[in-house]
Amino acid sequence: MLNKKYDSCFIGLNYISLINGIAKLKTGKSALIIDDAKYSFANQWFLNIGELEKGVLEEIGTQFEISALKDIQSYLKNENTILRLNETIIEFSDDYFLNLKELARKVPECLKDYFIHEIENLNKTSFNQEMDILLDTIKRNSLHCKNPEELNTVFSMNQFYTFQLFEYFSDFLNTDDPLAKQLHFVLQMSFQNIFSNEVINLENRYLFLALLTKRYKIDNNQLMRDLKQEFTRLGGDLKATQISDWGIRDEHIHYVLLKSIDGVTEITDCYYYGQLNLQPKFEMRQEVNKFSSIIISYALDHPYTDYFRNKRVICNDDKKMGSDFPYWEFSLDHLGHLQAIYSYTDQLGTKASFYYNQALEDLYQSLVGIFPGLDRDHWFAAAELKNGLDSWYEYPGLQKMNLIPKSPKPVHQQYYFEDQKIKNLHFMGPERGQILGFYGYLIDLFSEV
Repeated sequence: MLNKKYDSCFIGLNYISLINGIAKLKTGKSALIIDDAKYSFANQWFLNIGELEKGVLEEIGTQFEISALKDIQSYLKNENTILRLNETIIEFSDDYFLNLKELARKVPECLKDYFIHEIENLNKTSFNQEMDILLDTIKRNSLHCKNPEELNTVFSMNQFYTFQLFEYFSDFLNTDDPLAKQLHFVLQMSFQNIFSNEVINLENRYLFLALLTKRYKIDNNQLMRDLKQEFTRLGGDLKATQISDWGIRDEHIHYVLLKSIDGVTEITDCYYYGQLNLQPKFEMRQEVNKFSSIIISYALDHPYTDYFRNKRVICNDDKKMGSDFPYWEFSLDHLGHLQAIYSYTDQLGTKASFYYNQALEDLYQSLVGIFPGLDRDHWFAAAELKNGLDSWYEYPGLQKMNLIPKSPKPVHQQYYFEDQKIKNLHFMGPERGQILGFYGYLIDLFSEV
């Protein structure tokens, strides 16, 4: 049986809610995680991480003495990124210097001409060491930032090479060059879940580092297993059940009514890890365009399959910019099974199934350019589609300026139930997203612990 009351109640089971639960237990608070499958988090957004996210997870592990996070490297597998912009394929590795050279070779416009020639004279070892120093500095200081100004200071690239590179890269993204706008859009969709036409220098630095640094796929099952053990060992309760009702009164959630024998469970603070569109009990009043996702699965049999295993392939065609279907990506597991994520504008009255044929057609056109001879009839007949969990939010430029981590929470990110603003509801779902991607999400979230 559960306790009658908890200081912290987490709605939705995932590795982030487990980390947050452990952190609360470490501060002496009681914690309950409700494992209700209706409150799903996301697919790709928090499972593909880079060096910045890895560093923050390690620091959270050190701060709260969470052994699994201090050893987060053991739960990571390399998942390098391939960008396919129109017909240009840009392949990134786990080496900073080689990634810089690949970017300069395939998209020379994003760096100054004379610097491109200087790259050949750069010392690879020195450049990689400089990048490691920069990443370590960001790692050690991120969780201590109290405002956007301090965060900007942490990201100040005072080292010679990285400073020069960032200046050139940022200058390019600030131009009206169509390729600059396309690259800016694709990087936002790839590494964040918010985007806009507004170009912010701090965001540019994050996107630049996300592009050049190593990328990983988290072994979610293994990490979840070990975090569950630590959570329960510390006295946390984990219950697989459903929520029948919410006890909302006077702008607070006072209890949750569970379908299990435990019944009414009183709570002080509620941490909500679901997606608002899937469980519309609460609403977030935001005037933004939402893009939802479709998942396509397919057993791919092709001579090139081995080369693309365990890589994240991101596709964008400039003709799709500004359309209702602007972005898709795919990956192949060790067995050669393809899984793709396809975005579409989630307008009122639409359903994902309306766009299944469009998704198959767009993805096929990308795949046949990578896997020549892919059988079209078999693709349309054998591919399996379902609604995805990943989502993106397009913000007007001025609103996006308020989405820098450590900023005061914007009005449009407050949560309501029947016109009541719920004061003890802490929303942790993807709609909480800010600039700086999952890195920004982590430092924003754990500043509240």
